Amino acid sequence: MSNAQRAGRAIGAMFFSVFGSLWNLSWVWQRYPENWILMMAIVAVGAGILTVAICIAKENSVAAESETTDSKRIRRQFNLINVGQWLAIFVVANVLINTGKSDWVVMAVIFIVGLHFIPLARLFRYAPHYLLGTLLMIWAVCYPWLADGPSDPIGCLGTGLLLWGGAFCALRKTTAALQVSL
Repeated sequence: MSNAQRAGRAIGAMFFSVFGSLWNLSWVWQRYPENWILMMAIVAVGAGILTVAICIAKENSVAAESETTDSKRIRRQFNLINVGQWLAIFVVANVLINTGKSDWVVMAVIFIVGLHFIPLARLFRYAPHYLLGTLLMIWAVCYPWLADGPSDPIGCLGTGLLLWGGAFCALRKTTAALQVSL
């Protein structure tokens, strides 16, 4: 694995740590709003993942690497995929809210987030994104029937844990590649 790939995986883990923490904090805020210890534990875990990811990204960043045509194409497609994700979330959330189905917004957001990992997996040639995206979509479809409906905060917890799992997977693969190269 190249330094650029290790840095890229670590940058992905940074996003997963932050968004995973936000989803997990949303669960706590809805389920246990006065449990500051649990909130601080989530912040600590998220900060720990983020710190490791930042260190790996810095250690593997290639400052002198010039921007290639391929890297420009990848960045442009990455931005388009993310704009598409946010646009889909905005449109679907508004449709659900305006049709009286606002309870289903969280489920739809989880599904769309999972769906956006499928083109990212292809773009970055990173198979674990296929798994993460598929697991998020399955979670989005299943949790409303496993819990007390689509507005149950357990949807947030499962999403946060899956994103943290994605971060751990990316960091594990990155650090394993470092150990092999030493």
